[in-house]
Amino acid sequence: MKPRLIILAFCTLLFSQPARATPPDLIFLQDKVIGLSESQVFILRESANNLGLHIYGMHDVFLVAKSLKTGLDEEIWPVYRVHFASEAKPQSRSFPLEDAVNPYEIMSARAVKYISRGFLGPDSSRAADNAFYAEYLEVGGAILPTEQVRAQLLQSIALTLGATQPYPEEGYASMSFATPQELLENPLFDIQECIIDGVMTLSRYPLAAIELVQLGCDDGGDRLNFSLVVLIPASD
Repeated sequence: MKPRLIILAFCTLLFSQPARATPPDLIFLQDKVIGLSESQVFILRESANNLGLHIYGMHDVFLVAKSLKTGLDEEIWPVYRVHFASEAKPQSRSFPLEDAVNPYEIMSARAVKYISRGFLGPDSSRAADNAFYAEYLEVGGAILPTEQVRAQLLQSIALTLGATQPYPEEGYASMSFATPQELLENPLFDIQECIIDGVMTLSRYPLAAIELVQLGCDDGGDRLNFSLVVLIPASD
């Protein structure tokens, strides 16, 4: 399933009018690149949980620092949590998170360059240069074996799992029979079914540019969908 269709399906799941049956428990992870330092790329990662309902959702946001050398997530911080209700009058309620941070304070302290542009999507002129092969991911002439792609994705999910704090015991609507930890455990997805949803080149002149790829994957739609950033390490 293409990521844009995944997002549409997830939003429909969250915000459509209530149906006779509750939807399956589903959690969706979405990355957004916001900064670049000499050694790391900084990402805002949203975790959206439908709580087993059509019109409610719990949203957690994290700040993630990904290594430019290995492509692995090195640090993660909680930013905020909000419960959203899409009723006749949409409502939201925030919940406190332990050790929550202001991402821009961390980026400022580390002299991180802010990035405001997004990924070039599949409909861009670069789409023809991007392809998923059986053994490697190729973007702009750079190549990364798919086992390394999968390793990056699994490590990102595992780090998010470890950073996800328990949900409050009350004060929000939920029909979920699964915790966010259970939804993120043991992710199952076929790397060959993942779709390149966008590419981004980060210039570091005179150093080699960094290539980022946004990959959309799912486990069949039953538990976990995600659109996460994979980094193709520079050769320098």
